[in-house]
Amino acid sequence: MRRGAKLRFNSNIAKEVWVYIVDSDNNISILNNEPFKSLGEAGAFLSTSSATIFYYLDNFKIYKGYYFFTNALDTEDMNILLERHFLNKNSAPIKSQVKVWVYDCESLTLLNNTYFPSIQAVSEYLKVGRKTVLNYLDSDKILNSNGINVYLYSQEINKSKMDSLKKNLDKSQLKSNNIWVYKKHKDNLTLFSDKPFSSINQINKVLNISNHTIKKYLDTNNSFKDYYFYSVQIEDKNLLNLKFKELADNGYRKTIWVYREIWKDGELALELLNDKPFNTITEAAKELKISDMTINKYLDSFSEFKGLYFFSEAKSKESVITNIMKTKEGIWVYNKLNDNFVLCMVENQPFKSKWTASKLLKISAKIIDKYLDTGESYKDYYFFSKKYINY
Repeated sequence: MRRGAKLRFNSNIAKEVWVYIVDSDNNISILNNEPFKSLGEAGAFLSTSSATIFYYLDNFKIYKGYYFFTNALDTEDMNILLERHFLNKNSAPIKSQVKVWVYDCESLTLLNNTYFPSIQAVSEYLKVGRKTVLNYLDSDKILNSNGINVYLYSQEINKSKMDSLKKNLDKSQLKSNNIWVYKKHKDNLTLFSDKPFSSINQINKVLNISNHTIKKYLDTNNSFKDYYFYSVQIEDKNLLNLKFKELADNGYRKTIWVYREIWKDGELALELLNDKPFNTITEAAKELKISDMTINKYLDSFSEFKGLYFFSEAKSKESVITNIMKTKEGIWVYNKLNDNFVLCMVENQPFKSKWTASKLLKISAKIIDKYLDTGESYKDYYFFSKKYINY
């Protein structure tokens, strides 16, 4: 908020005055939900002199629970007001920064081995808002952020306070972001490093695996580079073996036939990749540079992934094509040229679906449905569910 030179005092000056209140939960509100029209009006409402209000204008000082400003506060100004209000409430001298001591709840050791120089610094470190920091400051309440459980204080606490906190600690309030990482070895899963990681960020640093990948595979029973990630500890070794067995039964050790979709003269055909099946899903995934999860998702579904079809047993191409065509909603789109239909855009093959045609031709799917197989055109396009043969 820009603040210019202060006004010369005049109780009737037509300058709006915003009066702010901060409640016990650190919520900021405007008195009467709108500004007063002048210093005189604000003074009359609050039963105080205009000169007093003028003195407190725009300086973030409190007067009987009120703050006075000549403009509405923006977000940054509200953050400053909250910090100043905390200092005022605790009878501390006004300072530009508030030091914060952050203690681990269980060990009561200082994070970073020293205090934080400001509320903003704590906010950025714990990835919480300034208001949250203020709400927990000197409250003896446990703040959990990113798996860290902490107390926040505006001054260093003494041994007596530490003893009291240890005695009254309710461990049920503590939260954990621990991640158990298991490494696949032959047919078993063993806990990596014999203990859980304290956070996803720690896994990222040790194993050089991105946070996004860890979250993607967490609790899925699917591996990434032979690592499995769980949010709870699995203590029963037999259960670990069972989980791996389930993975194997789901096709991770099965022979996989992969067909590529090709079109010849407008007809669907298939070719078997490498002219032989892959020995395992993992082998196929590495060859095709896709994930095991993707293959498992499309396995035996007769649905294609980037033109590929995956099967767990040998099938005749004819039977596969028959089943594929049942699942396809191919749309043949033509233009007319000299009374003959000519395929539009895609040579010798249909659009894979009406949604693909809709997107590429910029025509709604409803319009395509309306004109499908009618022989009538829309914007010089003709839509058919089967290949049209000119006679």
